[in-house]
Amino acid sequence: MSFVGDIIMQLRRRVPDAPQVLPYPTALLSATPITITGGTLPAATTWFQWTTLTPWGESTPVPAQSVVLAGGNNAIQFVFEAPVGTTAINVYASQAAGQQANLISFPVTTTAPMTVIYGSPGQQNFSQLPPTRSTAFLPDTDGNFLGAFSAYKLLNEALGEMVRIAGGVIDVTGVQSTINTSMYRLNSPFYQFVNAWYDGYPMDVVPRNFMYLRNSAAGFSGILSYEQDGPQSTIQVWPQSNRTGRQNFLNAPLSATADSFLVSDGSGFLSIGLAQIDNEIVVYSQITSGGTVFSGVLRGMGGTDAAAHDRFAPVTELNIRLSGYRMARTYQVGESNMVIQVPQAWERPLVLHMLSQVRSMEQDDAAAKSLMGDFVQMADKIAKASRLGKIKPRQIPIWGQNTSDARNVNGIGFGWLIN
Repeated sequence: MSFVGDIIMQLRRRVPDAPQVLPYPTALLSATPITITGGTLPAATTWFQWTTLTPWGESTPVPAQSVVLAGGNNAIQFVFEAPVGTTAINVYASQAAGQQANLISFPVTTTAPMTVIYGSPGQQNFSQLPPTRSTAFLPDTDGNFLGAFSAYKLLNEALGEMVRIAGGVIDVTGVQSTINTSMYRLNSPFYQFVNAWYDGYPMDVVPRNFMYLRNSAAGFSGILSYEQDGPQSTIQVWPQSNRTGRQNFLNAPLSATADSFLVSDGSGFLSIGLAQIDNEIVVYSQITSGGTVFSGVLRGMGGTDAAAHDRFAPVTELNIRLSGYRMARTYQVGESNMVIQVPQAWERPLVLHMLSQVRSMEQDDAAAKSLMGDFVQMADKIAKASRLGKIKPRQIPIWGQNTSDARNVNGIGFGWLIN
């Protein structure tokens, strides 16, 4: 799992053109000696320094400070105010001035002042000296040659080329059905669907000219077509949907990493399916506890991002489920801490494409051409590997070949009509 900033930093290291680093380490609001059960610090003067971290490195430390501890079971309570972009604070301590080598790291999860205790029992303590130079890089800032906006533009161009050559990102999405409705607007950035399901029953994915449009017939939809005309992306199903997908709400807050969620009433939801929480699409594999707990949840599907959600956020059943190939999403400055939603095999060719463009800016045409050739070769290899495992849409006759039977349009697909 890589961050967007990892790709940006791979490019910057190869240019080379480092971005800015975190400002001077986080502010210390207080350092108070305390006594706790099992405190590990001795009765002595303890010297300490601290640094701030990003996913790409660590800052230099502040000058050493000291605090006097008396008695036993000692610890130190620190209150820090971390600058934006900080992911952790490292505290180095020792009873000898200038030898602060006992490191404890504290993750940063808030922009508000943060209280931590150094010396609690069971803390993982590392033997490590503070760094002498800062590597706490901020990919969303400018370098001396390459601006942050330009770096992200290069990334988005590379993503577009990877989709063109290697094919899209395999993913799933869905829409909520509405009773007696056949056409639905699709907001996900897909360009091809391979498989589809209605209420868990397989559907046949067909060209639009195979759709039956003579009259309304509500039922279990059996065939689906995907139409993309300019900015409009729609799916059409037949028979028309015989129910409206369920909707409820979260009955407890949901973190961005949770793999289960709680609703007020999940009755009527498919036991295995997709749901949309606010703007995030998720997959779930089980409903328990009287229809209130959805578990086995995979987050951030269909090109959406895993995010935290408040209690009472709407939960919508996406009972028309689709799988296929989507476009790569675009990224903008400020999103370096987001997980990049592409196959891991794409990461290296993305950097090659971006670096080729940089060499072209520098008028090093030979290097630009060589790098672009390496990119195309690698993208082609990924495309061939993808095609070997690609499952094409299949046409499965269910009802026989009598084309006068409205349930079997052109001998393909299937559907259960509800009288």
